[in-house]
Amino acid sequence: MLVTGRARLARGSRVQAILALAAVALAALYAGPKLVALNGVPAQMDRALAAADRYNPALEELVRREADTLANLEPLETIGASIEGILAALGGLRSSLGPLPARLRDDVAAAVRPSGPALDRLAGSLGELEARLRDLGGPLDRSADAVAQARVALAELIAKTASLADAAARIRAAAAAVAANVVPSGA
Repeated sequence: MLVTGRARLARGSRVQAILALAAVALAALYAGPKLVALNGVPAQMDRALAAADRYNPALEELVRREADTLANLEPLETIGASIEGILAALGGLRSSLGPLPARLRDDVAAAVRPSGPALDRLAGSLGELEARLRDLGGPLDRSADAVAQARVALAELIAKTASLADAAARIRAAAAAVAANVVPSGA
């Protein structure tokens, strides 16, 4: 019985070994092509990227710009949260400042009412001043005309004076020439 038990054990081990070999063979037949395909994926990716570069040479630039754009959009979330906080603060200010314009209007009206007669007197005084200034317009215009005429007369006088000075210089030069001829040279 001992021999039969060992034979049975040896037979079972053989069957297990055969089954194991069959499983390994099946796994190799099934997984082999899959492993080869997985090894070829990086090469296929490289070929696909090279083809994409040939198709669109600006692809790298586009990818870089997309990454930059996404990086620049990240602060927008922070900005949005800040804006929401500001709006919440403004809501509180709006409710507290709501009655302020009416109160200011009442305060200003109370301050202006007593000064109403003074403002009326000031407006009247300004009207009188304007009338007086208008009245001075005629004499000022006449004065401006007189000054303009005086300038013209002065310019004529200066021109005559310059002409007389030139004539006096010529007469002096002529007198000096005559005196030089009259005085004896040996005296």
